[in-house]
Amino acid sequence: EAWSADHWLNSLGMVTLLYGPVEKSLLSTEGGLLKPKLPKEIDLVQETVDFKLWEEMPVSGQNKLTTDGLRIMSIRDIKKFKSEMNLNNIKVIMDKKGTILPEKAVGGFNPNTGQIVLRPDASYLSVVHESYHAKHFGELGKENYIKLSTLEKEEYVYREIMKNKGELSIEEIYEAQRYIFKLRNGQWPLSNWKGFDE
Repeated sequence: EAWSADHWLNSLGMVTLLYGPVEKSLLSTEGGLLKPKLPKEIDLVQETVDFKLWEEMPVSGQNKLTTDGLRIMSIRDIKKFKSEMNLNNIKVIMDKKGTILPEKAVGGFNPNTGQIVLRPDASYLSVVHESYHAKHFGELGKENYIKLSTLEKEEYVYREIMKNKGELSIEEIYEAQRYIFKLRNGQWPLSNWKGFDE
């Protein structure tokens, strides 16, 4: 197996950091590259230290996901969203203690106060969803918005989400479809439901 010289120098640097200088007698020159023959104590390191796999490490710009595969908003993105909503006279409140939103709600829009309420681990979909409620509220005004049924409000939000589905992942589109299905039919779709063909 071909290893680069940089790889071995980095490996030796780590061994030196952990165990002190590596003696020349521990090194061999198989294949023209220095390959360390490491002391047995190093085997103990792998057994006692909890190494994180590279696959588990976050990458810059990478979003955390919910168990359903929905992107979780970063703190920076939430702050940006709050600023954008403030420009439209919509206040965004974070339900950090879990005392504002009902237990199963991921977000909400209160037309009486003109406020969006989000959980600290808000998904991108829930933020977009609530922003469309605020947009609808702004278009109709408080009096007309309040007169609408829940389904009428949610159908508007769903149409807006589908108009902009290019910004969403497959999982987010599916979750939006599941939610409107529940509102239209009074129950969640079966677990094997594949979504609408839109």
